[in-house]
Amino acid sequence: MKRAKAITYSDNSGESKENAIIISGAENSNDGVKAEYKYLTRKFGDWELDSQFFFTEEDKYYDQLDIELPNGNEKTLYFDISEFVVSNATCKFAIIIKFKLIVSSLIGFFADIRDEGFFPASRNLMENVLGSLEI
Repeated sequence: MKRAKAITYSDNSGESKENAIIISGAENSNDGVKAEYKYLTRKFGDWELDSQFFFTEEDKYYDQLDIELPNGNEKTLYFDISEFVVSNATCKFAIIIKFKLIVSSLIGFFADIRDEGFFPASRNLMENVLGSLEI
């Protein structure tokens, strides 16, 4: 029987992407997200997820979690999830995410062109392309 790797966390504060909490040992994205939530519970006790945002920058993958604590304070934490996004069968997922990011950039580009008076339908076309991608 294959023994699961222990999940570990860096000592980073997580208060910025530059100081994101690095999760190591997660076998896949499912385990990685569970590890994020487990970290938050250990650190803060009760908490409520307001939003979770995945993004990539400089070949690193991040999750930004906006949470609310029982006292009403809001907190944003960043997790560096590069290890488990890239290291497993999620390479397909990573490629799709990169593609979606490229298409999102193209939407912005075509929106700028449209705003200058060129190709008025280009944003709708690109939004339809982006919307048709399923993960």
